[in-house]
Amino acid sequence: MANTITTTNIGIKERNALKKLSSHHALRQIEFINAAIDYFKKTGINPAEEIFSPREEIAKLTKRVDQVVQFIRKNEQSKLNPLLDSLIIISKKIEEQLSEQITINQFNELLVNFNNFFSTIGNNIKNIESQQNVINKSTNTISNTLLDLNSEIKILKKMLVVMYRSHENKHAMSSGFKSEHIQEFNYLISD
Repeated sequence: MANTITTTNIGIKERNALKKLSSHHALRQIEFINAAIDYFKKTGINPAEEIFSPREEIAKLTKRVDQVVQFIRKNEQSKLNPLLDSLIIISKKIEEQLSEQITINQFNELLVNFNNFFSTIGNNIKNIESQQNVINKSTNTISNTLLDLNSEIKILKKMLVVMYRSHENKHAMSSGFKSEHIQEFNYLISD
């Protein structure tokens, strides 16, 4: 792309400043102007605005940093130092309490005692379970016996009913038992 050069009107004072700046940076005047335009495009700085001195800005930043450091020191004195003191006191109390705690040998002895206690309880539970099993078997036997007795009682009741009916019919008929009563009686006996 070919550069087309145009002229721009500037004052003599500004032209002399342009010569000094371009020679100071080892650029031709046109190169300096093009570089300055690119610089303002890239940085977005408006050259018409008031220029701030870097020293003033550094002084402002230094003042702000000093304020932050003061704030940190003040917090350190008012909050961190008392917190550190509290942690030291707590650490000493924990050490004292740990020294008063049971030793490993005492703990192992307690464990042995607990194990013996729990094994005794386990044996007692096994004995109770075996006794419970015996009781359950006895209960089942009694329950089955009661069921058998109930069924036999039912049969006896039916037999009594048949005998009673037969007996009534026998008085009504002088010839003897009816064959249906004899069959019913035999059926009940066979159950």
